[in-house]
Amino acid sequence: MVTGPPHVVFDLYDWHQTQSPPIFSGHVTLGRMTIDQRKLLWVPLNGGSHVLEINPNIHNGVVRFIQLNALKLNACVFGGHFLDILYVSSEPHGFNEARPGLYQGAQIFAVSTLGNGVKGYLPSRFDMPPPPRGTPKPQNRYWW
Repeated sequence: MVTGPPHVVFDLYDWHQTQSPPIFSGHVTLGRMTIDQRKLLWVPLNGGSHVLEINPNIHNGVVRFIQLNALKLNACVFGGHFLDILYVSSEPHGFNEARPGLYQGAQIFAVSTLGNGVKGYLPSRFDMPPPPRGTPKPQNRYWW
């Protein structure tokens, strides 16, 4: 349901300029976010080592940020028995990229100390449809 014209609720570079000291340097992009039951967004910074908790009702409304020991964070999802654990995935470093200090890549982090009644939603069911009749069967594990 569309409730009005689209508008910007968060601008990474505007917000970053208000931080002293800055929490990251270099090129950073927003990763795949998730939303909690309080309607707050959880956005990983790919290249920035942090996950931002954002109130979309306030422009650049960062509630808090959580630092993780991985430079390239790329996705967030809630899980656990009570949906109160935030799982954050990270990309590996390329063979030709310098690996900064203790930073870890190609790992999934579990953040369980979120507090404040933070809980996610149950995921929607997804059933992958079979390929159309007469098409060659791809040689991968996603089609059966």
